[in-house]
Amino acid sequence: MSLVNEEAFLDLANGTGKEVHHHEPRTLLYVLTKDPARDRTYVWVERYRGEESLRAHCEAPYVRDALSQLPDLLAEPPVLVRLPQVVPL
Repeated sequence: MSLVNEEAFLDLANGTGKEVHHHEPRTLLYVLTKDPARDRTYVWVERYRGEESLRAHCEAPYVRDALSQLPDLLAEPPVLVRLPQVVPL
């Protein structure tokens, strides 16, 4: 995702990440990474214990709040890619 306001985005991501790590024990991975080839471009990597964990994450008030703020911070709509885990099974 490419950004309009990088500082505000990073503040939002940091706060949301802290909430996720504190309140979601079934969220296995929730990290923000920076694309080294593209300025102001980030990739969120998330891993959930199952569909129920993903649903709970999406319904959490701090996630809904963050999602409502994202359109004002992004230069373009985010691209969502769901990758199935193949190893380990």
